Parts: sequence; C-alpha cells; structure tokens
Amino acid sequence: MSKEDDDLSRLIESYTRQLFDDRNVSEANREKLWQYYYNHLSKGLNIGYNASSKFYDEDLANSLKYNIAQFSAFKETSFRKQLEDALVQDGKVLSWSQFKEVATALNVDYNLRWLRTEYDHTIATANMVEQWKQFEADADLYPNLKYVTVGDARVRDQHKAWDGLVLPINHLFWKTHLTPNDWGCRCNIEQTDEEVSDTIPELKLKSEFENNAALTGKIFNKNAYENDLTDLDIKSANSTANLYNKEARKLKDNEIKEWVQKEIPQGGKTISLSNFKTGAATLYRKNIKSISDHFTNPILKDMAKDIISICESASFKSTANLEESLIAKTSQNLAKKKARGVTDFNYYEFTYNGELYRLNVEVIDGKEYPFSINKITNAE
Repeated sequence: MSKEDDDLSRLIESYTRQLFDDRNVSEANREKLWQYYYNHLSKGLNIGYNASSKFYDEDLANSLKYNIAQFSAFKETSFRKQLEDALVQDGKVLSWSQFKEVATALNVDYNLRWLRTEYDHTIATANMVEQWKQFEADADLYPNLKYVTVGDARVRDQHKAWDGLVLPINHLFWKTHLTPNDWGCRCNIEQTDEEVSDTIPELKLKSEFENNAALTGKIFNKNAYENDLTDLDIKSANSTANLYNKEARKLKDNEIKEWVQKEIPQGGKTISLSNFKTGAATLYRKNIKSISDHFTNPILKDMAKDIISICESASFKSTANLEESLIAKTSQNLAKKKARGVTDFNYYEFTYNGELYRLNVEVIDGKEYPFSINKITNAE
C-alpha cells in the first residue's frame, strides 16, 4: 500500500468513526477528505496539462483546478450524506459493526472504484486540453479534426458511429464532443486536412460529457454528486470549493486592475462602433470593475479585459425603457439610475469561449455605456 493509500485509509477510518460516534463530521475531517480528493485529481490534471506544457495558459489551468475543487467538495458532501443515511435502516439504528459494513461498501465505491475512474478521466481530459491548443495553433495547415476510436470490441456503439467523422475545427460538434465522451473512454481526436464528412450521426451524448475543457475550463462538465443534495448542502460544498478559488480570484482581480489603470483613462474611454445603436460606446473604470466582480471564474473575469473586442463583435438585440427593464426592477435601483440620467438600456449578444452572453448597456443623453454582462440561459 502506498503512503497516499495509507493516508486515505486512516482518514476514512477516522471520518466514519467520528460520524458514527458523534452523528457528525468535524470541519477539520471534512476539509481533509475534500483536500485529499482535490490533491489526487489535481495530480491527474498536472500529468496532462501543466506549466511545462507548450500551450500552457495559467487562467485556463486555474479554471480547471477550481472545477476540480468544486467536484471534490461535492464528492465529499455526497459521501458524508450517504453515510448519514446509513446510520438508520428500516427504522433501526445500526450497531458499529453493522454500520462499518455499509461504510466499507460505500468507501469502495467512492474512494476506490469511482475515484480511480475520475482520476483517469482527469488525465484524459487534461491531455485533450493540450491537444486542442495544438489543434488551434496548426489550424491553418490542418483545418479539420477527425474522431478516432481504438477499434476493438470494447468501443461503445455510439462512439463507433462517430469513428472516422471529419469536421472543421470550428464546427459546433467539437464544442461538446471532444473526447473523452464517457467514463473510461479511450477515443481520440486527430488533426487532418482530409475532406469533411457529409453527415454527422445524430446520437445523443450523455450531458455530463458534453464538453470541450479547453473552452469551458471544466474537467467535469456536470457533477453527478450534486444530485439529491439539499440547497444547504450545495451552498456548503460551493463554499468549500471557494477556499481554492479565493486566491485565484484575487490574483486575477489585481491583474485586471492593472490593465484598467493602464488602458482606461480616469475620465473614461470612448470607442467608435458601427454595430452600436449610437455608433460609439464609453467605457468607465467602475463599469469594467463591475463586469469583473460579477464573475468568480478567473477565465470569465477576463471579459473585463476583453471588453473592447466584445463591444466590437456584439450584435444588437433589443432596447428597453428604464422603468420597463428587469435590470432596474427594484425601486432603489430605479431611483439611482434615474438620478444618473439613465433613460434606456440597449442589449447586445456575443459569444465568449463558445458560450452566449448578453452585454447590458445604459443609455444616458443618447450615449451608450456598457456596464454589465450576463450569461444567456436556454430559458432566455
């Protein structure tokens, strides 16, 4: 048994014993288990994508690590809830020996079988992040990507149907179908200048694997451990994950602050924009800070630094009168905006890292002032 395995074994023994004796697990033990998951999966990330990688992007790496932190926090919470539920079965409180038997089975699932699979998935996804960066760099020579299976009897039927599929690198398919496409998936993507395929097999991929980690900044696109947790549990798990993200956010906020001070004059910066209703927009430092502060993900915070290119690429969608706008739905907010002379809002849409967002723009005296960004959900 390795030292890492021995450490986990002793931690789980302490964790389960405390839960049985106290009907609760201390914050210290919870954090130790969460930290173990995070450190273990982060080793997998570093195998495939690290500072020595040719196309290493620190912001992307931080986003991937934060996603692992979230996943780890939810895994610890789910494991604890399963143990809590096992204390009583059929209305009867289990003895220590009975509970330990159930806890051992849960430990095998969570901390041996599933954790090993999650580790392998992290390595495979991290490797594909590096490959995708290489694909982008060589797109002028090899503009297409080809789905390739290993070609043996273990290949899933769905993946076999995609084998040999060739599509342009900028095709929407690759935003959701970059390998691995399931637990233990061994398929790969190759760059090519072969002719594009005429048809795409219409097969539904499991939602948790609809991902391109190089674009989303996520190793785990959806977190199955979140299922069946209460809102309070989810809030607690997110708070735990933010222990990692807090430092990454601080570094990114400082970076954006330096950029703003260098690029945006104290009195604002006006840029000509043919796609804007008034033909121009004025950027203020406080509005750019507001855009950055809205996001916790370091990659998304970069939208503050990319605000000029975002304005240049955004498409006008609609206008709303101040009093009819959802942005000013509270009376306090409405009064503040009226006092500043806001009469209307113009809404623009743009794509960032493959996702659709709305740029919200205040209109004051016939001039436009971008001030916030929101992700557009399916419901919208």
